[in-house]
Amino acid sequence: MAGMAFRPDAFLYTALLVFLILLFIPKGRRFIRSLGFRHQDNWLKTIAIAAAGYAAVLGAQTIAAAILPEIFNPDDPGYYADLVGNTALYVFSLISGVVIGGFVEEMIFRGFLLTRLIKIYGKSNRAILSIVAVTSLAFGLMHISQSLGSAIATGIFSLIASLIFVKTRCNLWLIILMHSVNNIVTFTVLYLGLA
Repeated sequence: MAGMAFRPDAFLYTALLVFLILLFIPKGRRFIRSLGFRHQDNWLKTIAIAAAGYAAVLGAQTIAAAILPEIFNPDDPGYYADLVGNTALYVFSLISGVVIGGFVEEMIFRGFLLTRLIKIYGKSNRAILSIVAVTSLAFGLMHISQSLGSAIATGIFSLIASLIFVKTRCNLWLIILMHSVNNIVTFTVLYLGLA
């Protein structure tokens, strides 16, 4: 199997394991809450904001694809070539896309990295925008092995998700939901050969 072929990222799986261990330690649970895992007073509002954020991501990615059509080549599935019509890989990708992509990546990039950098560099608009830009660039570059188009699209996602995260007082559940929906839609489109 070329392309995607079941390549788990050990770092992300390790982060998931650490999270699960922290659930059983009182100080660990406080740390987890500090990442943005908090009680949702209104899940419908959370879902609505996540849907609006996802729509903003799709709009921004569509504009980027129109401006850079040679980079966003829909005829080249590249990294995800094996996903087209492969039900087993599709199911694995959905699970991985929600657990690793939606949950762990957001826990690390928004929940940990973004919040800690804001604590270090302050809450001025300039500091926050700089931190959002740098962490979004890093998030996009983390996906460069998929393709340049994927890295740019992921960077756009990260930029919008980070801004929503900051504006919603670090509501990590909202961003996890947004990221999970993004991955589910993306993998479904690829699986069906619609990309």
